[in-house]
Amino acid sequence: MEEIIDGYAEWQNRPDLTGIGRMPERAAFFRYADKREALSEAGLQSARCMPLNGKWRFRLYPNHQKRPEGFADPNFRAAGYNTIEVPGSWQMQGYGVPQYCNMQYPWEGKEEPVPPYAPVETNPVGCYLKSFQLPVAWAEKRVFLRFEGVESAFYLFVNGNRIGYAENSFGPSEFELTAFLHPGKNLIGVEVYRWCTGSWLEDQDFWRFAGIFRDVYLYAANESFLADIALSALPDAAYQNGELEASAWVDTPKPGQRLEMTVLDGGVIVGYDSADVPKGGQLSLHATIAKAKLWSAEKPHLYTVLFALSGMKACWNMSP
Repeated sequence: MEEIIDGYAEWQNRPDLTGIGRMPERAAFFRYADKREALSEAGLQSARCMPLNGKWRFRLYPNHQKRPEGFADPNFRAAGYNTIEVPGSWQMQGYGVPQYCNMQYPWEGKEEPVPPYAPVETNPVGCYLKSFQLPVAWAEKRVFLRFEGVESAFYLFVNGNRIGYAENSFGPSEFELTAFLHPGKNLIGVEVYRWCTGSWLEDQDFWRFAGIFRDVYLYAANESFLADIALSALPDAAYQNGELEASAWVDTPKPGQRLEMTVLDGGVIVGYDSADVPKGGQLSLHATIAKAKLWSAEKPHLYTVLFALSGMKACWNMSP
């Protein structure tokens, strides 16, 4: 893992820095233990997921100079910390007020706007703490933490270890925690900055909030797992059949693995393809759907696409 220095000095002087220790961005889908669970579309309620939504311990500091550096250490005494609901913006829970801006930057009038730097004195920092029990069934799994949206930038800590950094308020961020977890109770700390260098690009005509405002959850995966999928679905030249192309990436591929793609319409199989997983983990699949029901705004027909690694107890459901 790349060495991380003092947070504020790090990203303040690197406007090109948008993440450290963060997993590559991927398509949005859930991982399931088997086909039955995948077709149930259990989502966050699946056996491979642990939602962390709910009450977190929280305290808001005026700026990064006032926040304690060791707040995420398991031995830290979180005196003065209250509870806050996640997901939720802290302004909607009694910490500051929402701010609406149109033409000016949000901190104008308080600090001089100096691009590409974020404000220093008027840049509140929210410190979040959350404990969880690692499921016994996950002991031999790889474990990841996914944030669906945090405004505007944050550092992640687990059991006192600094894991990484991310910005991009309205995009998800994932981190692998496997090496930092232990059986039983574990502690997550999140240090959220209201403004970052990316805030210059997020300056639009909208209400300004801050905090962990979308779902947060843990998920487990096998050592080798389907990491990303890209789908392209187009009709043929006669607008009769549908052609589905899938580009997939398997993380840490194993010899003898095979990836299967099954297309279903109301539970009926209408397309299928499979291929051996190469050493690099990158592969493509193709299926033709006869007499495809084309999507339109008036008749928005959708298909379900199921992916499974042969010999691996895991499935992925690409149904919306």
